[in-house]
Amino acid sequence: MSLSITSLRNLLEQVKAIINGYLWQQDSARLPLWKRTTIRSYQIFVVIVRDLLQGQLSLRAMSLIFTTVIGFFPLLALTFSLLKGLCVHNALEHTLLTLLQPLGDDSNTYTADILGYVDVIQVELIGITSVGLLLYFVLDTMRKIEGSFNYIWSVRQGRS
Repeated sequence: MSLSITSLRNLLEQVKAIINGYLWQQDSARLPLWKRTTIRSYQIFVVIVRDLLQGQLSLRAMSLIFTTVIGFFPLLALTFSLLKGLCVHNALEHTLLTLLQPLGDDSNTYTADILGYVDVIQVELIGITSVGLLLYFVLDTMRKIEGSFNYIWSVRQGRS
């Protein structure tokens, strides 16, 4: 007895409907604790596998990483403007040399260039701009995290 593709597809759809009905359409409040825990574990497993197969989890993770990395630049600008405002930015020369040491002989040039740029910046403008950008990136990252969780748990209406 051979199964045709359509009958196999219909059988698969019936099995999928039975599993979905069992996992998602039960009133779990009336079930014993062990059964609720088991069903909840299967629900989490199904959601993770579904999202991994669709590729949305990796896309959202890349978005969060990109926003976080871009958010470091206003943080560095704010740090340098605060240090210049306190007149201690020249004390960073040794730290920058150590940090840029893997560049070899160019580390001295890059350190001098960075400190030269810090010497000529307008502290107030850079400080205000970097605080604004940093605040934007923090709020945007929080929004993306909430959106990712809402997507993972299939929340249709997010918080206001």
